[in-house]
Amino acid sequence: EPRKTAARRSRPGTAVQPKGEHRAEEILKAARAVLVEEGYAALTTRKVAQRVGIRQSNVQYYFPTKVDLVRALFENAIDAQMRAVARQTQTARMTPERRMIWSIDRFLESHNNIEEQAFLRELWALSAHDPDVADVMNRFYERWVDIATENILRINPGMNRRKAQRRALLIISVVDGLSLFHGAAGIQHAAVRGIEKELREVVMALVESD
Repeated sequence: EPRKTAARRSRPGTAVQPKGEHRAEEILKAARAVLVEEGYAALTTRKVAQRVGIRQSNVQYYFPTKVDLVRALFENAIDAQMRAVARQTQTARMTPERRMIWSIDRFLESHNNIEEQAFLRELWALSAHDPDVADVMNRFYERWVDIATENILRINPGMNRRKAQRRALLIISVVDGLSLFHGAAGIQHAAVRGIEKELREVVMALVESD
């Protein structure tokens, strides 16, 4: 199971304890709110401290710099998503096909969350300028490809792994790319209406065809 980022990012002997871990989570929650509401340029440790109601030095004790905050935010968001998908897709009662559709539907639902989309877009933009944030993002997509690949092979065991990996990458690209146009933050075009059904059909065609 993915690690708890707040504990890993914080100083040893503090966040690993319940009180310190709770404080780190409070700080990250406040930092996310600033990032979503005001953007990366407005994010400062001082502003985060004001939201939490603590001194700036307390924020810096856990996350010394603004970049440390952002990296931890990204890793927390990614780990939460991947834990949820992994838990559900490992459920024995679900067929491999249902696991695939469930994971697609989960990401489609996230497209309707304006706050989440704003948060992710800020982080995607930051990854273009910060190699450490880009590395976190790359590891997220690698894990997502691996999970999707395993499920594809359960559905279509005759497909070789290399092809399954490519199909997984295509599926992820379509789902992720659709977030720009789909949901509450997307475009109001007739083509968007009912796109969920067609996406599921495209995904299963990629999974089941050789």
